[in-house]
Amino acid sequence: MSAEPFSFTHAVADFDLAQLPVDPELLLANESMLHSAIQGFYEEWFSPLGGTSVVLIKEGMVRATWYPSAIYHNNAVDQVIRHAVTLINQGDFNGATLLLRAALAHDPSNPGVLYNLGMLLSDQGQIPEAIEILLRLVKISPENALGWTALGVAQGRNHDTVSATASLQKALEVSPDDGYALRNLGGLLTEQSPEEAILLLERVTRILPKDQRSFFAYANCLQQLGQTTEAKWAFQKVIEMDSLTPIAEEARKLGSLIAYQALRNSSAGQPLPSVVQCCLDALKKFRDLGDAQSRTVLFEVVMLGRDGLDLSDPEEKYSLRSLPGNFSGLALTALMYTGLKMIDPTVETGVDFSQELAQAKALLEANDHQ
Repeated sequence: MSAEPFSFTHAVADFDLAQLPVDPELLLANESMLHSAIQGFYEEWFSPLGGTSVVLIKEGMVRATWYPSAIYHNNAVDQVIRHAVTLINQGDFNGATLLLRAALAHDPSNPGVLYNLGMLLSDQGQIPEAIEILLRLVKISPENALGWTALGVAQGRNHDTVSATASLQKALEVSPDDGYALRNLGGLLTEQSPEEAILLLERVTRILPKDQRSFFAYANCLQQLGQTTEAKWAFQKVIEMDSLTPIAEEARKLGSLIAYQALRNSSAGQPLPSVVQCCLDALKKFRDLGDAQSRTVLFEVVMLGRDGLDLSDPEEKYSLRSLPGNFSGLALTALMYTGLKMIDPTVETGVDFSQELAQAKALLEANDHQ
């Protein structure tokens, strides 16, 4: 017995022409070409599923139907879900949404469809509908920990902290070691009760030892508790996992901020002589190197800084290909700050060495007039 076909219908005018490899203006000027392009798009879109697809366009409406192969039998919905997840991973969110909506119309109580569609809508910012769908999921499947976690995340995005907390706690009742529920609940509680949150987030780092977001949440909570040494270590761990992600960039900023705040606290609001000297050295280096070589050095320092520069360690443990010698993290941070401010005085660098740079410029000018 073969599974029932999947179908969906929409107006031709609602089709996103940007998905087609043809100039939209050319397509709009030629109805036959437009219909052919849309038909080809959906036929290719369904092809990884196997079976047969039929795409009809009539009176301004598109009706796309997929007839599963007999081998799928009653597992056709699962095949559709897998294909939708593939589309999501490829960045085709519109296509995945269309497919999951068609699957939902075919099987309104399928937990897999409800979960994936709810998550997708939540990630795309369609929060009220996502919450509605995920509430249906947990009503149908109250022991679904993933569903409760997804619902809690969507409610958190809706700024409904009370409901989000309750949903995530329910997820943990169902599955006490669900790392994602722990991570999200810990993150939610960090601002309200960091002492309670840290216990959850410590468990997460053991359950999900390679999850970058878990270590970031843990580091953030440690910082809230004033455990700066441990927080610096955790932020560095985030960077080491994958230095090119947006969350690693945020970890770099927060980790550097911890060291910078400790440095600034030691100065009682006065310019730091060590930083003044580093800025003065940087000004001299950039003047001697000239514009082109200065930009090469600055680019290398910025790239090196992506992995974090330790402001608290005076050891000269860093080296550059474009500049001889060894440097401390503070020296390179001052070099980067000075160079970036020379290019664009309004740029934000994550540290404020404005007092020290101003003093260094005054010293350099005074030395030049001697």
